Amino acid sequence: MASRVVERIAAGREPDIARAAARRLPRRGAAPALESELVAHLAQIWRQPDQGIWESRGKPQQNTVSKVMAWVAVDRAIRAATQSHQQAPLREWQRLRLRIHADVCRDAFRTDLDSFTQTYGGDELDASLLLLPLVGFISPHDHDPRMRGMVAAIERHLMSDGLVFR
Repeated sequence: MASRVVERIAAGREPDIARAAARRLPRRGAAPALESELVAHLAQIWRQPDQGIWESRGKPQQNTVSKVMAWVAVDRAIRAATQSHQQAPLREWQRLRLRIHADVCRDAFRTDLDSFTQTYGGDELDASLLLLPLVGFISPHDHDPRMRGMVAAIERHLMSDGLVFR
């Protein structure tokens, strides 16, 4: 249980480091080493099933948002390392980012539903997947038909009186 919490914290930490780099704040101390450790750890664990963002009580599954957040962490580490000109295994990180992206697009998108789903191969929609364009995983709905389809599916199935349910 504690290791899962650490993994979530690790995955969430990367965007903060990238934001600091984007603002040209100096990257000193342990930040670059921490980044490398986190990406190395993510490379080992990103395929593991988990309880997901909604912390379901059932059997761990391949939760789409968890995979996307792993992609975000790797993407932000690449950005931070590139912007700060730090030594990092960028090619390795870029390959990992591509692998995660391809995995999600292949296993989490259901063409029959015209939407990404909460879990790989599942049929449940998940409002948290509306984050995909906000984190840069896919283009907004006006550019990517998968996003357009997902928004329409969420509107049909998870929306009532203007409110979106998870």
